[in-house]
Amino acid sequence: MRPTRTVLKSRFIHDPKTIYPRVRVDRIQRATLKKAPKFQQVLASHAVPEWERFTKESQWHFMPGDKVQILAGPDKGKVSQIMARHEEGNSYLVDGVNGTQTFPIPPAMAQEGQTTHVIEFPNPLKQSELRLVAQRPEEDGTTTEVAIAAVECVGTYYDPAYKRVLPRRVMAHDHKTQVPWPAPLEPVEHVEGSTERDVARERTHWVTSLVKPPFPIGALPDIRNVHHKRFKRFSEREVDLLTAPKPFIPKGTPELFARPQHKKPENKLTAEMEAFIGNVMQKHADAQVGQHDRVKGLKDILIVGFFMISGLQIARGRVVYSYSSTTIGNSNYKKWTTTTPSRLHPSPLNFKTAYVRGYPTAQQRNMSLDTHKSSSWTSV
Repeated sequence: MRPTRTVLKSRFIHDPKTIYPRVRVDRIQRATLKKAPKFQQVLASHAVPEWERFTKESQWHFMPGDKVQILAGPDKGKVSQIMARHEEGNSYLVDGVNGTQTFPIPPAMAQEGQTTHVIEFPNPLKQSELRLVAQRPEEDGTTTEVAIAAVECVGTYYDPAYKRVLPRRVMAHDHKTQVPWPAPLEPVEHVEGSTERDVARERTHWVTSLVKPPFPIGALPDIRNVHHKRFKRFSEREVDLLTAPKPFIPKGTPELFARPQHKKPENKLTAEMEAFIGNVMQKHADAQVGQHDRVKGLKDILIVGFFMISGLQIARGRVVYSYSSTTIGNSNYKKWTTTTPSRLHPSPLNFKTAYVRGYPTAQQRNMSLDTHKSSSWTSV
């Protein structure tokens, strides 16, 4: 008989490191609660993860004191009153429905006047398992209880009964119909040491002039705390600490600590260079008139340096200066080409061309370049 072999594939194994973080936290909490006391297990069984709990007041559609109708469970159809909210489970504790759970609690959790360590905890109901029952006024002045299918919270308003801002509860299918919140089960009472509401709202001062101050200047110490740091004037020491220090400069030597100013570059052309350039330009002008014999003597010129003057550019280093003649229309142009020869490459590495006849137009330059692409090269 062929032996069977069990193959354990990784897709059937739940690695705690690869589980979604929220699921991992939930599993850890559930594993921890298995060893927890009974009352913690009961309370945690009705709780939801923290990321699913209601964080806004508008998410709660009911409040303690509301009458609701049960939509699910053994008490379906019954009408009862909400006693409290179970915020850890997004649910409500309804009076006398959905049963209770009995479990012991430690003495530290016992309430005042409690004689036993065993309590009954009602099973909470979700918000989707409840339907609001409201009072509808009739024409004859009486009221009738009606069940509202769904309610929503849109906007906010100040409720004087709760003394705080509450969301406005309206019908889901008709936002114009507002459903009021129930009266608070425990009205806010006056606490010893606090100012009563009517006394705090009583106005005892009116502005009588726009020019004079609303109160005497001598009353300032009684109205505000003169010892508060914000109302103090800065002393000399505080001003010294808040002022950035200045660099130390000895008297009589400010020029030594002045910032260096960038000077414009000076003209590096010497008198000899200018004279040489003038001679070359004069020879070019003479060549235009027709003195070709003098121009032939300029066929091979060795120049060391770098010069640039209005269209005539002479390269740096060992340069060969070549000449050729071009005729465009009725004008005769001389083409001077500079090239740097190389021992390894017989062809020139670079060349610059200059047309020496005043300032020819761009059209004439383009025509001369397109017509005469070849240049005469000389070797050194």
